[in-house]
Amino acid sequence: GGVRYAGNQFSNGEAVPNPSSSDPLNNLEGILIKEPEPGEYTVRVIARRIVEDALQATPEIDQDFALVISGGLQRPGEGLLILDRPAYTAPAAITLRLIDEDLVGQAAVSLRMRSDSEPQGEAITLTAIDDSGNFEASLTTTRVGSPQEDGSLLLRDGDLITVFYDDADPQQRRSATAVADLREPDIEGIAIENQFGKIRIDLDTDEATRVTIRYGTTNGPLDLEAANPNYQSAHRFFLDTLIRDENYRFVVILEDRAGNTVERSEANRVFEFVGPSAPTALLVDSFYNDISLLTP
Repeated sequence: GGVRYAGNQFSNGEAVPNPSSSDPLNNLEGILIKEPEPGEYTVRVIARRIVEDALQATPEIDQDFALVISGGLQRPGEGLLILDRPAYTAPAAITLRLIDEDLVGQAAVSLRMRSDSEPQGEAITLTAIDDSGNFEASLTTTRVGSPQEDGSLLLRDGDLITVFYDDADPQQRRSATAVADLREPDIEGIAIENQFGKIRIDLDTDEATRVTIRYGTTNGPLDLEAANPNYQSAHRFFLDTLIRDENYRFVVILEDRAGNTVERSEANRVFEFVGPSAPTALLVDSFYNDISLLTP
């Protein structure tokens, strides 16, 4: 049910979430996630076709391989606190997970989550979700009210959100932090250009966002879509298979890391462009080779 990545499926130098295809040819494959979402990841190595058994000691036909993973990874045995987002809006929900193998068999863990606007914080009880030391709970956020314990964490834009866990073995205080972002993302600049028979849209946003462009003909629904699933502040889209000289319109949907989502248009109306005409081309299907007539 989560996001899936496949080897060598990149866009702008980063692995594409939920790609439509994979790479069945290369024996060296990679995945790069510049800012991975917090949580557990499962790595599967699948052999498409094995022409020779590489491990003679086993009865099955096997292919050996090497796997390298790098990043800010927790050491074995250390407790780990995970917030499901790096930023939060309000009203919304914060999901907190604790992973600690030393707590296997325990039913629940009580912690306290705080913000700058509610320094005393809110109690949050994480319950076991399996038998391997994984605990999880959610806490709602609000932007109204007073800083008192009422089951919702009060947030103001720019607040630091913190939660601590005292790990018994090895003995150390673990923490997880995020920020409150209550502002909607916005477009800083947009350019539309006919490039080689395609419409190119360059779009800059005031913060890292996911962008979706929904477009269609002037008299029809906005039922076509182009999207960039990566959080970026500079986006480029190419729209093809357009009807020649047809008027099109589109809107832009922005979503930031906190989950603030907004639809943007131009001066309270949709953006517009005209389907590109095919450029004039000269086709040559035969020629006379007069080079052979030259003599030294």
